[in-house]
Amino acid sequence: MARVRSRLLLVLAATTCLAAIDCGSDSSAVTTADNDGGVAEGDGGNDGGPSTDGAPLGDAASGTIDVNGTVGTSGISPRPIANLAIIDATGTAFKTTSAADGTFHVAGVTTPYDVLVTYDSPDGGDPVYPYYFGGLTRPDPAVYGRPETSTDPDPLPPERTAPITYTANACVGCTIWGSAPDAQFRQPGTGVSKAYTDSYRWHATSPTLATTLHFYFQDATGEFTGHTDRTVTLTDATAADLGTISPSPIPTNPTLAVNATLPSGYTYDRTGIEFYGTDRARIAYMNPTTTSSTTKILAVSGVQVQLYASATGPDGISKTNAFATWPDYTAVPNTLAVPLPEIPKVISPADKATGITSTQKLTWTPWSLNGVYYIEIVESSGRGLTVRTMTPEVDLARLAKAGLTLTSGHVYYWSYAMATSDGSLDDMTRPGGPPVQAQGTLNYIASGINRSFTMQ
Repeated sequence: MARVRSRLLLVLAATTCLAAIDCGSDSSAVTTADNDGGVAEGDGGNDGGPSTDGAPLGDAASGTIDVNGTVGTSGISPRPIANLAIIDATGTAFKTTSAADGTFHVAGVTTPYDVLVTYDSPDGGDPVYPYYFGGLTRPDPAVYGRPETSTDPDPLPPERTAPITYTANACVGCTIWGSAPDAQFRQPGTGVSKAYTDSYRWHATSPTLATTLHFYFQDATGEFTGHTDRTVTLTDATAADLGTISPSPIPTNPTLAVNATLPSGYTYDRTGIEFYGTDRARIAYMNPTTTSSTTKILAVSGVQVQLYASATGPDGISKTNAFATWPDYTAVPNTLAVPLPEIPKVISPADKATGITSTQKLTWTPWSLNGVYYIEIVESSGRGLTVRTMTPEVDLARLAKAGLTLTSGHVYYWSYAMATSDGSLDDMTRPGGPPVQAQGTLNYIASGINRSFTMQ
């Protein structure tokens, strides 16, 4: 059985409906809404109309709000209609669908509330359950998720290739880096003038591309010694000779000392330091091999520095990671302490547990940092659901209340991960997207071991 993996950082891939999920309507769990908003059982449907400024509507005395939200779809056009189930703090279930522009409205919701986003299958099969958001409080959430389709909704333009040649003179043991937003080259220096050949590949409808290639020279000790830029126009299937690359000297490199500390029983993996130009072209990378290391970094104005550190948990599988980004090398501190956090441990159910019912919870120890938990629950076929929550548990009863049914006798695999970079779920689901990460701030990701359970 393939191992289930948590997929994080705005990179979480949408997954399809569990094969064992009851994808039909369940009138005992969710009451069908009218077209202008979600109608709960016992609700007369007097929703007071949508909010025009994002402010809560509803009965303030009872602590209810009107939810005026939007469903995003990662740029898919035309936008598919989403089905939404909302379970509020009282356990009341609402059901509605989004409009053509992705907006939806549900009245009389007691916070905090959960949202399950569902899409009808494009080929008439089981619906797609990409995301479940647990514990929202804002009245204007922007929940999102990309539904899988039978065909790629955003196919890439044709691939183009242009051979390029250039001549450079570098010392023995040097590395010559060539980079652009779409490509990166890496060649060994020889100490004598030598012609190099590379291939530049890009995707575009036009067979020509105007771009800037950045060349950096790095000596055998890791210090960058020179750089130059070359603006070129490339044509598909046509060789381009860039001539002689003559680098300008680079100022003395500053150093970055990284001191990573690990929890007891953890094994250090690596620290990576990467450099990007102002056009997001990846320039080069370094990989210190010890928890405490001092590395020379690229001292060129406008170069962005990114740090990555990781360690493996005592089980040999779980990972704890730290990362940070600085917009310019001058903003990077000389010494950086990186205390990698411990990975939470599962409380229940035990791995390979049987007889699990929909009244139970998946629970784990709280993380030592504030962040969002990501949980994937996947059936053996690979179809599943990603849950986002701020609390260290997944309540199967609330998933069932939203309309999901885990089938008796079926085995389900689940894994969890935590990330500090997304802030709170309310921050993540603000209109316009999650907040921008603070430059230079250490952010963390941790992922736990995969486990399984069998439904009663």
